[in-house]
Amino acid sequence: MRTARLGLGTTVPFLFLTLLLWAGQPTPASPGTLPADTQQTARDDHPRPDPSRIHRFDRQEIRLEDFTADGYVLDIGGGGEGVIGQLKPRQVVAIDLSARELLGAPAGPLKIVMDATDLKFLDATFQTATSFFTLMYMSEPDQGRALNELHRVLVPGGRLLVWDLVLPARFDPVKDIAVVPLTIHLPDRQIETGYGTFFPKEPHGVGYFRDLAARAGFEIVGERATDRTFFLELRKPDARTAVLK
Repeated sequence: MRTARLGLGTTVPFLFLTLLLWAGQPTPASPGTLPADTQQTARDDHPRPDPSRIHRFDRQEIRLEDFTADGYVLDIGGGGEGVIGQLKPRQVVAIDLSARELLGAPAGPLKIVMDATDLKFLDATFQTATSFFTLMYMSEPDQGRALNELHRVLVPGGRLLVWDLVLPARFDPVKDIAVVPLTIHLPDRQIETGYGTFFPKEPHGVGYFRDLAARAGFEIVGERATDRTFFLELRKPDARTAVLK
């Protein structure tokens, strides 16, 4: 489902899959569920986390309308439920560190095992890229590396669309895992899921990601935020806008 590991010796997608399985929640794969052997592997690979470590935020609702895009759309962390791949199945190139997450995603997109912090594409390959609740799973240095790589592979004037969580710094000495249930409304279907990760040391709000994007060279075109989620539309400057500056 996601594209990077935290520096904690744990692959975050399987940590969160384990949280969902033990909590009796639907798994991220949609439509349908992950195979039984995948569920058993998730249980075997990670011990059940102590429920006292988990802070569960209120359910959030995301309304995801189709967006215009020319050519292929690079979607980082496109495994699991593959939301952007469900929205634009014929255009999406979905990358993920986990082959299992890609295999569990709905059919349609081109699926490639790849690290978002070390993209194997040539410069200026894509006109549009997306990150749907993916940056939250990366360490802070990897978030910067991924944005730098996305900037590199976008054409001048290309867009990066980012959806992610607004997370406070850890506020409880016991609870170190944040879980946010989500209802995602696509034009023709609804996905019930949720995302979980470790609390950051410092708050990760829209301002934090806006600053990261600016350091990578992006312009901020638009943004929306709720109490727990945000959307950023970023643009790689082209020669004309660079001259105007």
